[in-house]
Amino acid sequence: ARRVVAEVTRALLGPSRPPPPPRRSNACANAVLLLSHLYNLGAVHCSLLYALVRRLIAAAHSQPPTAAAATASDGSAAAGDASDAGELELLLLLKLLTAVGPQLRSDDPSALGEILKLHHSLAAGAAAGGAAGSARRRVFAQTLSELKNNRLRAAADGGAVARLQKALRKLCPDKSAAPALQAGWDELLHAEQNGRWWVVGSAWAGRASGASAAGAGSGLGGPPDESGGAGRRAGGAAAGSESRLLSLASEQRLSTDVRKSIFVAIMGADDYVHASERLGKLGLKRAQRAEVVRVLLHCCGAEAGYNAFYALLAARLCASHREYRFAFHFALWDAFKALDEAPLHRAANTAKMLAALLLRAALPVDVLKVVRWHDLTERARFFWQVCFCELLAAPEAELGRLVVALCAPEAAEGLRDGVCVFAKRELEPLVRKTRRDLATPLARLMRDLGAGVS
Repeated sequence: ARRVVAEVTRALLGPSRPPPPPRRSNACANAVLLLSHLYNLGAVHCSLLYALVRRLIAAAHSQPPTAAAATASDGSAAAGDASDAGELELLLLLKLLTAVGPQLRSDDPSALGEILKLHHSLAAGAAAGGAAGSARRRVFAQTLSELKNNRLRAAADGGAVARLQKALRKLCPDKSAAPALQAGWDELLHAEQNGRWWVVGSAWAGRASGASAAGAGSGLGGPPDESGGAGRRAGGAAAGSESRLLSLASEQRLSTDVRKSIFVAIMGADDYVHASERLGKLGLKRAQRAEVVRVLLHCCGAEAGYNAFYALLAARLCASHREYRFAFHFALWDAFKALDEAPLHRAANTAKMLAALLLRAALPVDVLKVVRWHDLTERARFFWQVCFCELLAAPEAELGRLVVALCAPEAAEGLRDGVCVFAKRELEPLVRKTRRDLATPLARLMRDLGAGVS
């Protein structure tokens, strides 16, 4: 569904970009209204609508109105043909704000304040240049003023939107299960060149150039979050040159030539399959394959939010060479020891990656045998809570295979009992307080493992 929404939104952005061809005002208006209703139904984030408003305001003020538009008597569609300079943009702005203006104000008041400042500055510049104001411009200014003062009322629709929202809430009660698409305007328009980060396993090259501003510990190209992590994965050979990726590798403190070449191979790939092929062409020796694992874990942890690309690539590598499985064992054991020094986002990303590898059987459950389940530090408890929440949220068949592996005779001695202790002491209170949706799979896990361990 997320991919469908993204492609529909991309198609809508095309005809609404100023300046449009002649006689396309109806198509543009309908596209803006459809995009507005996607936002109303929670399919796209308000940031995309605000980006559209900024572009339309800038385009409207960059084109002085014609005499016909300036002498019109009202702000309706008849007030100056949509072909008049700047009039189509004003028409689209009026339709958008009338449809979803109050909701935009509610979702992000600060962004609305920036829009008002932009409008006032551009309008003042146009007035200083002697440009006459059309009726539609005056209506738009009045609409903005009403929106600012919370007096603007959304257009009457007979309750159709409310009924659709109610139906969607019944279909998907948990909003976190279907989050709004937060792709930016340029990210959608240039998806063919830069990739689609919203598609799991796909590469993205859109923010690599902003990495230097994030600092050495700020991830791989996106704007830094509170913990200093990166927003999205930098990748894609088309938009990221090798020299830029090498510079980014240095910022990530990947000092050796081998690690830099591995980083470039991974981050310059189109997707995880391409990344695996690029790594194979490096001609690494067996001993050097451990460096691939170190770089993968570093990149995954440097992201501000978890990116499944790294787990998909890791699973593919583990399936191709046993050296990678052994290397992941030792690298993860080192990561377990260093949890107390790891930032929260790095710990959470690594935990989710580990859960994905366990569910895909890319790593055996013996990777957990070094964990001291009875004596976990605070950060270690957080790490394993995140990991097991991911495991519990997986399909029942995948979790069932993991439980069978934990209960198998060849499993490490005491591993099953340790997991039972952790589930009883740490997972059960967490699920009861904040993750009630995981209560059923947790009860099944404890039952199957034999949760009577004290």
